[in-house]
Amino acid sequence: MSLLPALGCAQIASEVGGELLGACLEITARAACASLCDEDGDDDTDDPPPDDAEEPRARTEPPPPEWRPAVADCEVKSEATGVFVDCAGGTRAAFLPGTEVGAADAALEHAPTRRGPLEIRAPGDVGRLAGTRAVDGNLIISSTTVVGLTAPELQSIGGDLVVTRAAALERLALPALASVGGTVIISDNPRLSQREAEQIVFRLTRHGFAGVVEVAGNAAP
Repeated sequence: MSLLPALGCAQIASEVGGELLGACLEITARAACASLCDEDGDDDTDDPPPDDAEEPRARTEPPPPEWRPAVADCEVKSEATGVFVDCAGGTRAAFLPGTEVGAADAALEHAPTRRGPLEIRAPGDVGRLAGTRAVDGNLIISSTTVVGLTAPELQSIGGDLVVTRAAALERLALPALASVGGTVIISDNPRLSQREAEQIVFRLTRHGFAGVVEVAGNAAP
């Protein structure tokens, strides 16, 4: 057996045969297989991870957006031509001359979402819309002295939008309004253009609104 380390299988085959030759071939085949497996790469799935391996990092959620209160900072001017309300963020309104200002919103700062119903009757009510992005409930505009109302920050009304019997209303601008959860009623406003009322509904339908609509009795285009 001392011939195995020094001689190859071909040499051994010339000198010996039988079982010794078969054993030599089996040993050579095993050695070749082991060599090929090492070269192709070891399957180390069962190997324990090295001590210095990094552990997977936990997924971090982005921080919540900073909550900023809406500021009902409104300036009210009473002039011979009317009563004018100008609020931070672009919310503004105009009323007929001599209109009582009414009680202003006591809270100068409020959440961007207001609980409804929110009704605009007097200049003091306009501050409740300043900075408001959503009304959780109905928004009602039924003042007989309001001439114009602009609320550029309002995006959503959870309940109904009701603009009715506003005898002096000529302008109503809600450019960011994209969602109304209930019914849209813009009716019996003799100075508000029917076309302007319909444009509010058209914008809502482009955002998926499919609720009940009543737009009638407004000024002819």
